[in-house]
Amino acid sequence: LSTGKNLYDLVNQSDKNSLAINSESSIRHIFIVDENGEIFDSTDKQDIEKHFAKAFPDVAKSISTGDLRGDVGQIGDTPFRKLHFSITTSPEGDETGVQKSAKRDIYIVLSMKRLQQVKESAERDRFIAFAFLGLLLIVTIAIFTKRITRPITELGQVAEKVAEGNLDFSAPVSGPKEMRTLS
Repeated sequence: LSTGKNLYDLVNQSDKNSLAINSESSIRHIFIVDENGEIFDSTDKQDIEKHFAKAFPDVAKSISTGDLRGDVGQIGDTPFRKLHFSITTSPEGDETGVQKSAKRDIYIVLSMKRLQQVKESAERDRFIAFAFLGLLLIVTIAIFTKRITRPITELGQVAEKVAEGNLDFSAPVSGPKEMRTLS
């Protein structure tokens, strides 16, 4: 905004890195409202200079600054929450040339339905990752267990043959250093 651009100029650009505000995005609307309740800037050009509370009564309902836990509203069949905070802008010159600060309220309307979809997708991805890691851990344990227990089993069979009095064989020498020394 400091470069003279409005919000509606910054969103939904063809650039893939620009902020998309549409029916598929988590952020549905951003309003900047002046001290008089007039919409100073918006992600929709048609909103500018409308009276905020009259044009968007569902969004303008009381909510304390910075509060995202307020009541869930409805726009059509889509639940939403709003985030509200206030800022004071640097001095601006008015038509008389007098420098003065301006207080602005910023409202960000968030789609709870889309946020829920994003949350569920992340939970699903996390579940798949943990399942894959769990399977990988089981396979790794199985391989290392077999690598350690096979030489011990073979030495047990050799010990049984010696106990039977059969000394006409050689003990297999395999496995880790300790197992080779033992055989």
